[in-house]
Amino acid sequence: MREPSVLIKILVAAIISVSLWGCGKANDNAPALDVVGQHPTGWVSKHGPLYLGNPGQCGECHGADLTGGIAKVSCFSVNLGAQTCHPNGPHPVPWPEHNKAPNLGNACTPCHGATLSGGPNAPACSKCHLLLTPGSLPVLGTCITCHNKPPQGAVFPNISGAHRKHNALPGVADVCSTCHNGGGSGSSGHGKQLTVAFLPAYGAKTGTATINPDNSCSNVSCHGGVRTPVWRTGKINPGTDCIQCHTAGTAFQTPQYNSFFSGEHIKHLTEVGLVCTDCHDMSVTSSGASHFSGLNTPSTFELNPQLTIRGPVNYTKNGATATCSPGQLPSGFSIGVCHGTKNW
Repeated sequence: MREPSVLIKILVAAIISVSLWGCGKANDNAPALDVVGQHPTGWVSKHGPLYLGNPGQCGECHGADLTGGIAKVSCFSVNLGAQTCHPNGPHPVPWPEHNKAPNLGNACTPCHGATLSGGPNAPACSKCHLLLTPGSLPVLGTCITCHNKPPQGAVFPNISGAHRKHNALPGVADVCSTCHNGGGSGSSGHGKQLTVAFLPAYGAKTGTATINPDNSCSNVSCHGGVRTPVWRTGKINPGTDCIQCHTAGTAFQTPQYNSFFSGEHIKHLTEVGLVCTDCHDMSVTSSGASHFSGLNTPSTFELNPQLTIRGPVNYTKNGATATCSPGQLPSGFSIGVCHGTKNW
């Protein structure tokens, strides 16, 4: 009766031994481990490309979803000791919001290369950030790794056009969203397509500011709603080309916020043939306000237009009555003969 019992014990022992041998032998599907079951030195810098080459191998220990598994170490932890992990999870391709990821220097190098100059499974940062110094990281908010600020080249996304002129305007300088509202870093089209959308404050009185197929703009309050010159090649001389932004009006701020209508404007411009700068000096400032102040508040004139009237006009105002007396030979006028005192 004892022999069957002994045989059973022997069989059970054999089965246990085989099972233990199967669990203890090397796993061909798992990545390299040292004698104590840990990844070898330098694994952090190598694991990215190895994972991408065979994603299934990590699941043996870290779980199929890489959230811990038998190793109880999630790839999506904030950190493991001093090592920053992947708290945002595997990123999609393309990844528009990659600029918000923490610790780019460590998190990106496994795939994008130790100097971010490209790895076996991911491109160099400079492939998109065309002006980026090799081996360096883009700095969030600076906008200068793909284009200058303002752009000053001839190829997208660094096309100069009229950027420099606009970037010199008060309230507009370095505020890219004035004309590129919703198209900044992190947006879906950033770096791939041009986004021209104006902040609502810059719409003309006659409608919403838009860009036209020929790259001119319409209904921009800064330009008095007048269709602008073409962006890349057009020009406006603000000292002489006044009517490219100011149109004749029929009443105060009608049809545009900056329409001229008072007194004898129409007569002097159309019948006499004066130019705006005969009577107005665009270089005048007062209490910090200038001709271009408050472009985002088009219904308010920060600089009183009367302050721009030149001295030789001899403009005076008494109550509701205004007079001009430039004389027969006014100084600095485009015409040689004018008039004595007349009501405006």
